Amino acid sequence: CFDGYLRGFFKGERKPRVHTGFYNNFLYTLPMVKKHILQKLLDKNCTPKKVYICGCSLGAAIATMAYCFILLEAYPALMNLPHKIISVTAGCPRVCDPRMRELVMRKTRDLQMMGKAVICRLVYNYDVVPHVPFNIGGFVHLDKLVYITTSGEVIVNPKLQGTQRFDEVKAVFSAFLNDKKKKEEGTVTNQNKTAPPVTQTEENQVEEKTPFQKEVETTPGPIKDHMPYWYLTFLQKLKARVEAAES
Repeated sequence: CFDGYLRGFFKGERKPRVHTGFYNNFLYTLPMVKKHILQKLLDKNCTPKKVYICGCSLGAAIATMAYCFILLEAYPALMNLPHKIISVTAGCPRVCDPRMRELVMRKTRDLQMMGKAVICRLVYNYDVVPHVPFNIGGFVHLDKLVYITTSGEVIVNPKLQGTQRFDEVKAVFSAFLNDKKKKEEGTVTNQNKTAPPVTQTEENQVEEKTPFQKEVETTPGPIKDHMPYWYLTFLQKLKARVEAAES
């Protein structure tokens, strides 16, 4: 991941770069992206298209790579074509270095002014993956954060504490420790409680927890918040609210 930085340090070649590991994953999809998306978008006879480039977790990193590739390959032709490219990611890790981000965002803003590009970078609560790699490693995100709270509130570009340099590292580890502490306190509280006697009828009504529910209970908070379930749950609720308001 840092070979480009070392090459730039010793040879003075500081070109825009992306995370090597995520880039290698993206290379598997490159032939399909070229054939089924890029070639068709650049065909002057192609009818207007909306291209949604979506992914979650590692898929989000690959989707971000795809967005960058399509944008850089099709720009400035897209300025004169009727298409729109839309990047939607959930729990995306950091992919670009600052130079790549500046290059991509400059071209994205040109298209955004014409309504031809959208970047929606979703993060739920304390999801740990968007902090990877830590920003002290020199990687950054694209565009603004779209933050989803545990109550389902959606906030665009919030001012979050503990996101800079070593403060971020401290905040991530604190989130794990605080989650562990809450679970331990909850276990002690439950052990100290005297449970009332359970009747036969109540015993029959008790539903056994599903494997997913058990997994959620035992998974550390910052990792639990990365589960696609939470993203889908709150986005579906948001969609329902928007549709109700428009009806």
